[in-house]
Amino acid sequence: MSRTMNTLESIKKDCSESGWDGYTAEPITDIILENAKLVQPFIPDNFELTPCGDGSVHWENMESDENVVFEAIEIYEDKFYHEIVNEETIIKESNDINEF
Repeated sequence: MSRTMNTLESIKKDCSESGWDGYTAEPITDIILENAKLVQPFIPDNFELTPCGDGSVHWENMESDENVVFEAIEIYEDKFYHEIVNEETIIKESNDINEF
């Protein structure tokens, strides 16, 4: 768990200004980071946290099993997005935090 918290802190340090990616990335705001901290206890350990150029952060799991190839949980200021994809189609999309 502390590994992810350190990642949230490094994202706050490294991605809080426009253009943090060397291009046109939106800053990662304190609200996004607070929302991520609220969701964090529900994120499996094998998910990796990364900042996104649109100002959100997301956890993703690229480890595939027989049913899932990709799973991502993206955090915004006013919502979150959960996506599960297999080789052919999106299995689940949700903006409901109660569906974790």
